[in-house]
Amino acid sequence: MIKRPAKFGGDITFHSYEEVEKAFVEKTLYPLDLKAGVTDALNSLLEPIRQKFTDKALIALTNAAYPEQAKKTDGAAAAPATSSKDAKGTASTSKDAKAAPQEDVLPVQKLDFRVGLIKSVKRHPDAEALYVEEIDIGEEKPRQVVSGLVKFMPESELQDRLVVLLCNLKPAK
Repeated sequence: MIKRPAKFGGDITFHSYEEVEKAFVEKTLYPLDLKAGVTDALNSLLEPIRQKFTDKALIALTNAAYPEQAKKTDGAAAAPATSSKDAKGTASTSKDAKAAPQEDVLPVQKLDFRVGLIKSVKRHPDAEALYVEEIDIGEEKPRQVVSGLVKFMPESELQDRLVVLLCNLKPAK
């Protein structure tokens, strides 16, 4: 379900990816609504993982693994703020949980997710566990992506496959 204000047609429910794609192509589902819906879906999928990381042992383990981040956040690197929605659907953050400073938090709506088509797949010349893929995301030329999928998928299953990419990450060296 994608939540929208009543003045924009109200909430809309889809039962398959094809329905979402059709609504988007027909412009009855606008990009901002789609992005917000994907955000909500990802957050609901990630919530059980976030809850696991409120465990004190995992917080200590994360702080030991990332001491620089722990210093920045006063030792609360792995203690995410819990959020909930009030009766109006407005998000609020609990005051009990320590959260990272705002400048360290990247809101999911700033993430640039795009669907792309894998045009070519080949083994990385210098690493056995990596593929080098050329992925068409509608730009002038395909993007080159290096992935560690060799152990999980053969080249033939990746070729001509649609994938979701996060496109605004800094290139790795």
